[in-house]
Amino acid sequence: MLSQTQFLKRRIITEIILLIATLIIALIIYAVSFKQAALFEETLNIQVHDTYFVLLKSLIVWQIWFLIYFTANLMRQFWLKFKNQLCNVMFLFTALVLSGFLYIYISLISEAGVVLNDDGFTVYPPLSAIPQQLETNNSPVPFITNSLWAIEIVLWLIAIVTIVMMYRNRKSIKNNP
Repeated sequence: MLSQTQFLKRRIITEIILLIATLIIALIIYAVSFKQAALFEETLNIQVHDTYFVLLKSLIVWQIWFLIYFTANLMRQFWLKFKNQLCNVMFLFTALVLSGFLYIYISLISEAGVVLNDDGFTVYPPLSAIPQQLETNNSPVPFITNSLWAIEIVLWLIAIVTIVMMYRNRKSIKNNP
């Protein structure tokens, strides 16, 4: 029979192994998804039509890592029925970080949506441009932002369910020692 400290050490080691394994998977996905030359540069340069995006490579890897870690923890949560408190805390932290990433994307897409026209090109209007000429009805931006808001709401609901389950399981552990 394991003592309380040995049991806690085993859980911490399992969590560290999961963190390292998901980081390795994220790096492999990044390496396969982008050119080999991009692996040794600090930034990733993406040119879409006449717009040039410069992204930090580390941010992309972090986002992939948090997404994979969130998915792995989601499966663990359903398997363990929210009874592992350390796993619950890590899962909650990951959900909140992903929610933060999504909020940043929603705000960036919403701002960029103001200057997108029907063809997806960025419009650089002259000072005398009429605002009605810049408005479009066929822009995909509302669909994209609404989809991201739906994912954001689901993440918050998952976080709330995790908090409720943590409380219920903690209460049942205290009542049944």
